[in-house]
Amino acid sequence: MRLGQFLNENYDKAVEVLKDRFGQKQAVISSYMNTLLPLQPVRRINDTLGLRNLYDEINNSIRRIDIDSYGNLLYPILDRCIPVELMLLFNRDQVVKGVKEPVVSDLINFFQGQMEARERSFSERTELIPIDKSNYPLFKKAQTAPFNRGGSSAAALNVST
Repeated sequence: MRLGQFLNENYDKAVEVLKDRFGQKQAVISSYMNTLLPLQPVRRINDTLGLRNLYDEINNSIRRIDIDSYGNLLYPILDRCIPVELMLLFNRDQVVKGVKEPVVSDLINFFQGQMEARERSFSERTELIPIDKSNYPLFKKAQTAPFNRGGSSAAALNVST
C-alpha cells in the first residue's frame, strides 16, 4: 500500500468522523434559531442605531443556514423585531410585485436596503435622532439664572424715573 493511498483513505475516514460528531445539522439550526428568539424589537423606523444592531444580530445568526428553507420559522421572528412601518413598506412592495408568499431572503435584503438608506439620510441630521440622556451624559439640564419669584414680570418692567 502506498503512502498516498493510505492518506486518502484516512482522510475520508477522518472527514466521516468529524461529520458524525459535529455535523448535526438540526442542532446547529436550533442553536442559530435560539439566538434569534431573544432579539429586542426596534419600534421606531428612524432608530438607525437600533436597526443596524438588529440587522447585524440577524445576519450573524442566519449566516450559516439556508434561510429560505427555514423561512416559516424565521419570518415571524423577524416580523416581531422589525418596525411596523418597515414591514408595511416591505409587504406593499411584495404586493406590487405580485408575490403571494414572501421569502425571508427578500425581507432581509429589503431590511438591509432600508436600514442603509436611513443611515445615509439621517447621519447628518441630528434633529431626527432621539437623544437619550443616559447615552449622552454631557447634555445636562441648562442652568438658569435665579428669578425674583416675588413680583410679576410686568412689575419688573415698570421703571420709575
